[in-house]
Amino acid sequence: MARQNDSLEWEVLSEEEWERRNLLSEARKDVVPATPKRWLDLAHLWRSRLWTTILVALVLTGSGLYIVWHQAQIGLARINSELDAVVEAEAWRSDSQVGVKSKVTGVEMRDLSDGLAIVEVTKVNEAGKAYRYTEFYRQDDYNGWQPTSPDISFWGPEQSVETTYFRWYFRARDRVAVTPVAKQLDQVYLQLRHDLGLAAPSTSDKLIIEVQAATQDAQATELANHLSVSSPLLMVTPRQVSEVDALRAQLLLRLIQETLRSAQAQQPVWCIWRPLLGGLVQWQWHSYKPLLTDSPVLLAQELPSLQGLLNRDKNCLDRPVTQLGAYPDDPATAALAETLFAYVVETHGRESVATLLSAFREYTTWEEALPVAFAISKDEFEAGWQKYVMISDRPDP
Repeated sequence: MARQNDSLEWEVLSEEEWERRNLLSEARKDVVPATPKRWLDLAHLWRSRLWTTILVALVLTGSGLYIVWHQAQIGLARINSELDAVVEAEAWRSDSQVGVKSKVTGVEMRDLSDGLAIVEVTKVNEAGKAYRYTEFYRQDDYNGWQPTSPDISFWGPEQSVETTYFRWYFRARDRVAVTPVAKQLDQVYLQLRHDLGLAAPSTSDKLIIEVQAATQDAQATELANHLSVSSPLLMVTPRQVSEVDALRAQLLLRLIQETLRSAQAQQPVWCIWRPLLGGLVQWQWHSYKPLLTDSPVLLAQELPSLQGLLNRDKNCLDRPVTQLGAYPDDPATAALAETLFAYVVETHGRESVATLLSAFREYTTWEEALPVAFAISKDEFEAGWQKYVMISDRPDP
């Protein structure tokens, strides 16, 4: 067999042809080889199975969550049913002790954790008025849900805030009520002091207000410059009254009483005028129209007299009021005295209240006090006041 010789062939290219072939070679390097059809089919199958797996997992997870949620709802329904029965039994027991009749119309769960249930109860009394209050129950392994004392942990950590004239101490749960009330109270305090002829309070020695949690009987403390009130969550209030309005009305009454004590400590009125002070407190409170109470309706059967408002204690004629107890001393007299201050304000303006109190600090009779305060005789003033009282549609104070 003849041997085949290797040969090398040379080709002479022009410069333009050489450039063209180089560009063609570079373009071929950039071309991505086509993916075989088999690999495309496998990728499509993998994606399809992945989405199927994800969908099945989601369905199983959703089914599991629904079962858990459904079981939780069954448990909550059972707890609500048990609490409804316990609340109604407790309401019946408490009503029986005081001889009244009422009906529980609503039991709403406010919090449930660690065997402690906090519920808001709505009751309707014999007069048809609805009231709400909060009760605390703890679950016992043997006796089920039982009434318990308020748990202070529900109110959260202690907090404080300062305004121009007050330093507030409260817990986190009550912040929603404290914040709007604190914004309003400085201006109210100034007006209350102005009514009694007092100067503006000091901004350095601030009045302390403590909103107490886990106690339903917060009483005005004996400490100077210190007011204590209950958390609005613990108050029994008309159903339509919010926690903000409940706290505001409660504090307003305490602040009025504290301001009057301060005025009496500086410039006491004579003891004979003491019954009028109860009316003054009520007039100031109602002048801010707290939603906790309706303005009193006075049904006068006969013309009232100014003399009937005075202290009938003969030993009271020659000394000032030095001790102020709870107000009012006599509700009927206080209600009538309230109309007197309302009449004074309507006739002579709000500033005239301080003028009348100033006269009460100097004189012990109407005949002396009224001409000095308003340049009017006792008979003329009494006639105008009587007419005001007897008009049934007079405006609210």
